[in-house]
Amino acid sequence: MGWQDIRGRLPVLSGALALALTGCGGSEEPDARAGGASADKALVEDLEPGYLDKPHRLGTNAIDLTPIDFRKRARTRAFRTAVNDFADASVGLRVPVDGIPGAVGFLVPHATVERELRNWHVAYRARDVSVLRFENNYGFGQRDGIVLLPTTDQFEAIRAVGTDGINYDIENADILRWLRDLTKSIRSR
Repeated sequence: MGWQDIRGRLPVLSGALALALTGCGGSEEPDARAGGASADKALVEDLEPGYLDKPHRLGTNAIDLTPIDFRKRARTRAFRTAVNDFADASVGLRVPVDGIPGAVGFLVPHATVERELRNWHVAYRARDVSVLRFENNYGFGQRDGIVLLPTTDQFEAIRAVGTDGINYDIENADILRWLRDLTKSIRSR
């Protein structure tokens, strides 16, 4: 099950289905001539000068959940080595992750994420690390947020980032229940 493309604030239809099925989205960059990333960067700068130069943080909106504390697992040599290897491979900018103790965040160019996410997911899962797209900016203005967690338990990862459909009154526990049921039905085939 492809659950590597998650974000704490996804609507349930686009988020939960993306989690359960493939989650990597399209494979092409938006065309700058038709708007795309270049035009969006200019628009963002026009609307809020200096915004793209501000330090960024990743974080969960799971304020009603008790955070999963990954700090002990994140201190292992294997996880630290995986994080360093990811930094080298992704050429990403390391950023803090608020609300998920022990998680490590990176801002990585969208095109790189689109090209490599599945490969990272497979390679790092073998190292007991989950690589998750936490924020997908679709190539418009900012890099995508990637979170590394020292776990391969998909349900633990989804709970940790707090994926919900709050605009539809669907909480994180509802999504986890739905995904567990979906997983059971797929395994029973």
